[in-house]
Formats: sequence, C-alpha cells, structure tokens
Amino acid sequence: METDLSSREPISERWLSVDEIAHHLGVSKVSIYKWCEAGKMPTHKIGRQLKFKVSEVDQWVTCGGAASVPKGGTNVYSPIFPRDAR
Repeated sequence: METDLSSREPISERWLSVDEIAHHLGVSKVSIYKWCEAGKMPTHKIGRQLKFKVSEVDQWVTCGGAASVPKGGTNVYSPIFPRDAR
C-alpha cells in the first residue's frame, strides 16, 4: 500500500528551549533572558517555559534585533524568568 505524501500537512518546526536557542545563536542563556525580558526577542511562553522557533529568531537576528543586549535596569531573574539561567 502506497501513501501519498503530497496530501500531508508539512511537519511543523519544533520548539526550542532557552538552552537550545542560546547554543544555536552562540550566546549565553543570560543574554537570551535579557532579550526576552526587554521584549526584544521573539518568544512564546508555554506554561512557565520560554520556547522559540528558529525561523522567527533567525529572522529577528537578520533584521538587526540582536545588535545589542540590554544592560542593567531590570532584574533578569524575575518570577517569569527562572533563576537557573546562570
């Protein structure tokens, strides 16, 4: 029995964790949390976890969104962003 693969929906892109997206970008988890807290990075909150789509993050980087990491002024380790980001 043959299956017609052309009628299937495309496999959706998988969600990445903070660790995985930090590794993908070659930056620290602290930088990821700072960008997210500042509202600069495309982030999706699923329960208490932050998740990312590589395509959205890559587009954000390409458009210059990652040009700088916010400094000071905010507490990166707020209740929304877990302390294990160190």
